[in-house]
Amino acid sequence: MLNKTETKAAINAFMTALLTTSYTDIRLRDVAESAKVPLGKLLMSFSSKLDLAEAFAARIDETVLAEDDPDMADEPARERLFDVFMRRYDALVPYKLSLIQLEKDARRDPVLAMTLGRIASKSMMRMAASADVDVEGARGVVVMAGLLQVYARVMRVWLRETDEGQALTMAELDKALRQAERRIGDLDGLVRMMRGEGSARGGPLCRLREQMRRRDANDDAEPKPAAA
Repeated sequence: MLNKTETKAAINAFMTALLTTSYTDIRLRDVAESAKVPLGKLLMSFSSKLDLAEAFAARIDETVLAEDDPDMADEPARERLFDVFMRRYDALVPYKLSLIQLEKDARRDPVLAMTLGRIASKSMMRMAASADVDVEGARGVVVMAGLLQVYARVMRVWLRETDEGQALTMAELDKALRQAERRIGDLDGLVRMMRGEGSARGGPLCRLREQMRRRDANDDAEPKPAAA
């Protein structure tokens, strides 16, 4: 098994290889040689390139979470998410060229794209927890899907942005979060309406339910027709 220093070297070697080589053509033997670690030890820690990709994502997660700002706790959820997402994009800056290559490979390989999506989902769970956004339960599934959509959408802008200030990325992130917020808000309203709760009480759906209940009661009061 690799120690902490060797693990860091292996992840760095993998990301460096992406600067000149497609994901498909990278070999674990080459990663081991570049990281100056025995291949056997590398394979005991990382049995595939996807393991290295997941370890890289987890390392970025750790960096983002270590920079948690307690002063953001009282801010609205959208602002907390904006802060967490931008910290993540900032942490990814040194690896942008490698990630551009990885994105190209994922567009050509649906299986790779799906696997990277799974890795991103795990990272988004951590980002949501850092922003104190609940992703548990039925509503949480929708929130998670929204966060993944936001992350992927803004990532495409971030990968192509050349401005060090990341103005385009910030603008797209703000727009994407506002749109997601409205969609999830609409979902909450629909759920309340279906349950007959809150502001939806007395609305069209509730009135229809009441009419149906009255009709059923009247039907029960009428004599049943004799069998033919």
